[in-house]
Amino acid sequence: MDSILFAGAALCFAVCAARIKAGWPAPLAGAGVGLVCLALFAARTQLAASFHIGHIAAVFAVLAAAVLLVIDFRLRFVRSWRIIPAFASGAALMALLPLPGHVLADASLLWIGHALPAALSYACFAVAIAQLLDVHWAISSLRTADARQPEEGNMPLLQMESSAFATIYFAFALLTATLASGIVLNYVAEAPLLDFNHKHLFALLTWLASLVLIAGRLLWGWRGNTALHWLTAAGLFLLLSYMGTVFVLDVILGRQGT
Repeated sequence: MDSILFAGAALCFAVCAARIKAGWPAPLAGAGVGLVCLALFAARTQLAASFHIGHIAAVFAVLAAAVLLVIDFRLRFVRSWRIIPAFASGAALMALLPLPGHVLADASLLWIGHALPAALSYACFAVAIAQLLDVHWAISSLRTADARQPEEGNMPLLQMESSAFATIYFAFALLTATLASGIVLNYVAEAPLLDFNHKHLFALLTWLASLVLIAGRLLWGWRGNTALHWLTAAGLFLLLSYMGTVFVLDVILGRQGT
């Protein structure tokens, strides 16, 4: 049953990404089926079923599509509605792969309070990158013949950029909450508060890169390629911090526990 739902989500997101112009039906269909997959993932976790990196990627991608739908309910970021659903369709297909996984042993309320902002921060970083790419491509189109045929639904560039940075601020707040809740988890487990393993190191690098980007925006008005480069670096660090760790432990080293 889960394979059918993940395949259905991939199909809906692919249809959404392939649309020439963004509209309500395809995004809603993709997000609707994707949220069903998210509920299924939660049920699998509660039942202590084994899950792998494909399931995790699918959840992050579905959340990214849901976040984009919430913050851009008027569907003004036309190209973002191609990037995020394309990413989500690929991630949903990853969930169908027979990859090695592991069982989640601790699903306490404290752990959920740590995992939820972490997943949302992944989603917001992905959406923010798509939004800044949207702005970058819109600016580039002004220098070409495409400027004579603007895509329907696009908002003014300054408004698009402001919306993208609002997403970045929210993602940074979620990331900060994730790091803080991780310290609380370690304290409760009587573990070292700051364990500088690969996951924590890359998470800290993500936080620092995001902080530099926000400071550059507020103090020196960073925008355009400068902002996009710093945000992309932060996104890559974030990807390596958790997804990279899971891939190495589960797929390469064959982890069996948590």
